[in-house]
Order: sequence, then structure tokens, then C-alpha cells
Amino acid sequence: EEDDIDIAVVTEGIMGLIDGIDIPNATTCTRPPSFAPANPNDDSSSVASFPRPSPHLPLHYQQRDKWSCGFRNMQMVMSALLPRMRVDHPFFSVTAGRGREPRQRRRGSGGGSGGVDRSVPSLYRLQAYLERSWEEGFDPRGARHFGHRIRGRTGKSSWIGAVEVSSLLTYFGVDSAVVQFIQRPESRALLGDFVRSYFERKMGYDGCYACCSASAMGSTPALSNAQIASELLQFAAMRQNAGDRYADVAVDCCRCPLPPLYLQWEGHSVTVVGCMERKGSSNFGSRVQGGSYNLLVFDPMKSGSTIKAKIEAAKLGKEMNSMQHFDGNGTGSSLSSLQGVVVLPTSELIRRDCQIVLSSPRPLDKTERSKYRAKVSALTAADDEN
Repeated sequence: EEDDIDIAVVTEGIMGLIDGIDIPNATTCTRPPSFAPANPNDDSSSVASFPRPSPHLPLHYQQRDKWSCGFRNMQMVMSALLPRMRVDHPFFSVTAGRGREPRQRRRGSGGGSGGVDRSVPSLYRLQAYLERSWEEGFDPRGARHFGHRIRGRTGKSSWIGAVEVSSLLTYFGVDSAVVQFIQRPESRALLGDFVRSYFERKMGYDGCYACCSASAMGSTPALSNAQIASELLQFAAMRQNAGDRYADVAVDCCRCPLPPLYLQWEGHSVTVVGCMERKGSSNFGSRVQGGSYNLLVFDPMKSGSTIKAKIEAAKLGKEMNSMQHFDGNGTGSSLSSLQGVVVLPTSELIRRDCQIVLSSPRPLDKTERSKYRAKVSALTAADDEN
């Protein structure tokens, strides 16, 4: 059938290769800060009840067109979220009996693990879910923009962005929030510090749904992504002002994998899987200008097999050369070969309005899902109202 067809090229194992390079000053979805202790709740029945995803997630989805990056990045995010969802997560009831694709069920995203279908929906199926969400009153402004019809569309008329992604996640009962770095230099400059704080797990155990659900943590409720985003923006501002004094402060956090971040700017989007600080970039001027980090990204415009080959070549170059080639600056022969492949300097984003979608396996209750039906949860960096 038409909705079984998805021309994306899916590649697994890239995340494991990135972590295998062992880049100094880098943290990723699956590589927590070096100071993070072993999770004291790993043996608890509650944490153990959460599915254990492969350390090689998220998957990379390559688009074979010029318009589907938003959907492909959403698939990458979902490839990391779905294996971490409990069987009673609302996603599975919302999508039950909706023609989930057997073709993608065989992919490394989890298949039918735990008695539920953990396969990542195809692009066509995501379009169908988006239409259904509009029928139920989600994102009325977006529905009007698309004329309440997107299923089967291709080309520019089917472009989606951060708001559509967050709204569809809300429809699925997945907690998410949109964080905007827009209009002003002081807002855009916080993007790198925000991402760095996220991957350094600055929210500690309170930001981890699995840990907060563990019996050893008692009945501590996990923070919502809107709360996490607000706190991370404050951490980002503190980091920019305090520099190394802030960076040296260790936070008691877990080693659970983090979902990647969806990053959007005008004309394209990528999936952020990690962050590294550029050497010598902790000075005040560099931070204010917003160019002090290299983001590690999955770009759907890139070939997954080419990405793997270049990472393997970079790893070989690291083994053959000194560690200075991996100092985070992107100027050494090994790391520079990854720029434009998986390395995106924040200096390239400082003049762009950007949006990030923060998500987690935390389910929305009925009240929360209803609250964000008409308008997604959104915050703006350097906004006094946050």
C-alpha cells in the first residue's frame, strides 16, 4: 500500500561511532559527562521496567528529496524516543490500529518489543497523523496554513517545522517544548550554551523521567519539558556570564540516554546528538557572540553510509595523530574532515533565527494534552517573561 512506502535510507550505528572517537569536551545523547556517576537506580524494578534502547540510537534518516527534512528529523527523534516509552504510554493507544508499517518494524528502532509496535512511522503515516491531529483541534493555525491537507503532498507545500513537530508529538501524548533563539543577538547567542547544558544533564535526576519513576526516587515527579527548557535557558545565561567557573560545577546526574534535539532554521533542520566546546572559546567575547561550540548533528541531507565512512576515517586519523587534532576547534586534520558531515559550528547559526524542540519519553496526561492542543508549549531565549 502507499503508506507502506518510505524512500528514506535508514542507517544505524552512527551514534556508536561518534562516541567511539572519544572527543575531549564532548557530551552526547549516549555519552554523559565524565563526572556522571553510575545510576543508583539501575537495579530498581521501575527503571528496569523501561525498555533498554541500543546505544547506537538514534537512527539516521536520509531524505532523498529537497523537502522532507522536517519529517526525517522527527523520525530520528522518534527512533530514540519510542524504545524508551513504557507500554502504557499514550502514543501506543493513539496510533493503535492505524496501519503501522510492517516494513519499518524490522528496523533497529525496537519493532514490537514489549507487546507494542515501537516502529517509527513512515513519512506518509506522519502526514496522516498530522491531518488527524488537525481534525481533533490541534494547531488550528497550522491546519489553516496547510488547508487542513498534507497527506500525500510533496515539495515545498509540505514543509513542516518545529511547531508542527511539537504539535504532532503533543497529539501522540509525548511531552515536548519549542525553544526559540530569535530576532536578537543576545537570544541567538544562548543556543550553544543551551545545547551544552542539555547534554551535560544540568537538570540532574529531576530531568530524567525514568529515574523519577524509579522506586528509589520515591514519588518525585519528572519535570515537564517546558520546565526543563526554562531551567536550561537560565543555566545557559549563567554559563555565558560565568564562563569556566560555571562549566566546572558538576551536577549529580544519571547516565540514562538523552533524546536528541530537533533544530530548525529557515530552509532546513537537523537532529542534534551532542555538543563539544571549542578550545579557547570560554572567554566572554566568544560566548556573547555565540560561536563557542560545535554541535554534533545528524543531517538528513547527508548519506548515512558516507557519514559512517568519514567518522571511521576520522577515528583512524586520531589514532595515527596526536590528540590535538581533536581539540574541538575543527581545525585539525581529523576533526575538520567531519565539519559539514556531523559537525556544525554554532558560529554558522548566530545570524539565523533558530528553534529547538525538546522532547522526552514522559507522557502527557489528559489535562496537559488538552492545554497544548491549540498552541504548543514555547519559550524564547533572553525573554524576561520565561
